[in-house]
Amino acid sequence: MNDSDIILLIVFPTIAIIILIMAIVLGLIKSSRDKVKHLAELAQIEIAFQKELREADIEVGEFLRNQFARELHDNIGHTLTYMRLHIENGKLDNPESEVVFQPIESLLDDASNQVRMLSRSMNSDYLTQVGFTYAVKMECDRLQKASGIEITIQEGEVELIGQQKDRELMAFRIFQEIITNNIKHANATKLDVILNLNSTILGVVDNGKGFDLQATLSSNKASGIKNIIKRAQLAGFSCLVHSAPNQGCSYKLNIN
Repeated sequence: MNDSDIILLIVFPTIAIIILIMAIVLGLIKSSRDKVKHLAELAQIEIAFQKELREADIEVGEFLRNQFARELHDNIGHTLTYMRLHIENGKLDNPESEVVFQPIESLLDDASNQVRMLSRSMNSDYLTQVGFTYAVKMECDRLQKASGIEITIQEGEVELIGQQKDRELMAFRIFQEIITNNIKHANATKLDVILNLNSTILGVVDNGKGFDLQATLSSNKASGIKNIIKRAQLAGFSCLVHSAPNQGCSYKLNIN
């Protein structure tokens, strides 16, 4: 066996081994890429599934709100009107009792207005007709009368959401949830509401007792805040929450 035969015996197996190693490496790389792609697809499927669940939950919630809004308007509203008619008849039969009926009439008028405003705030059809900004102002007026909390509104000149009805409705429901959290937990006496200012669609700042935000988010007691953040993400908004004990709380809903 000469030198060239020996070289061939060494070179060809070496090349074969190198090719085999490269094939194995390329196979592992491809397998790794396929696995990453598969995991990404699974993650997208999970996101889509969660979005579908969330949208279904919202649709059910809106259906129930609309049903309740109609019940308020048709049943309680009509009952208050019927009571008002009875009072009017009583005043006709006994003119001297008009002074007695005056405070009752005033309370009935206030109750009728509150029922009407509450019914509208729960009716998604009405809200999409009047638009986000007007709906928030209407809700602020209702809450101020019902709770006694002082509410101020700072408003920009341009509607940031435009005519995107689904996003308008979602932003309004987020506002309602923020206010619900505030009334239940903050003990605030004043709210500052920001509408369509710079990139902020909605801002709510209170002077309440505040809380440890990180501790609350990591606990099982933050369902309200987590729900607000999830709703915002679903609608394509970002939601910034800031709070600290004795420093109130602020929410900002921005366009991404």
